[in-house]
Amino acid sequence: MFIWSQQLEPIIYPADEASSVAPMQSYDGIVVDILEAFARDNDLGVDVVVTSRKRGEQDLYENRLDFTILAPAWLNEPERLIFSRPIYTHREFLYGLEPIEAKSVNEAVRNKRLCVRFGYKFKTVQQYFDTGVATRIDSREELLAFKMLEYGRCDFVLTNEFVADAIIEANELEDRIFVSPFLVDEAAFTFAFHPTHASLVDRLNEHIDRLRGSGDLASSIMKHRRKAVGFAHLLDEGSP
Repeated sequence: MFIWSQQLEPIIYPADEASSVAPMQSYDGIVVDILEAFARDNDLGVDVVVTSRKRGEQDLYENRLDFTILAPAWLNEPERLIFSRPIYTHREFLYGLEPIEAKSVNEAVRNKRLCVRFGYKFKTVQQYFDTGVATRIDSREELLAFKMLEYGRCDFVLTNEFVADAIIEANELEDRIFVSPFLVDEAAFTFAFHPTHASLVDRLNEHIDRLRGSGDLASSIMKHRRKAVGFAHLLDEGSP
């Protein structure tokens, strides 16, 4: 399995110090919860390879790597792969210091500065960055983005709901941070396989269906949502 970052909370993240190639047991997250019993029942060994998105995607097309966790909409040639059932919906919202009165993304981001995670792509708002309608301000991590929001460096943070909820809860910001009433973007994460593994995907889909039906998948998502980011208090470390 390849991943393009060691920090893909709550999907997968290191439980121990992991190298560029490490056994799945070195990781934690929703994916690990799904795959542990499946790998055992099917006598599979799973190693995690950390690589770039572009390199890993090409290696997957060429069958040099077996599978990954991706949203089909993010791939250049999704028709060359096969996909499992969705396991998790990645949803992005805007977060601000005042109630967001706008009714749409277009209305909300006009002439605004958006703090976002460095290196992340946001297909819905990229057009606004490209045309200068909105300004992108990169941060090394989501916690820093919220700290920049607190200090007036940007007007909104754009991030996924689980990371945002964890930061807001950990720092007791429920009365100070407001979320947009509209969704900015969403994508369904799936396991993406090279077609040579079609029979394995069928068995994995049955496994995912059982986890969803028993409530175990929902429990895993909630558990890892709460562990998604380890934070100190936002305002205890001075100005960013």
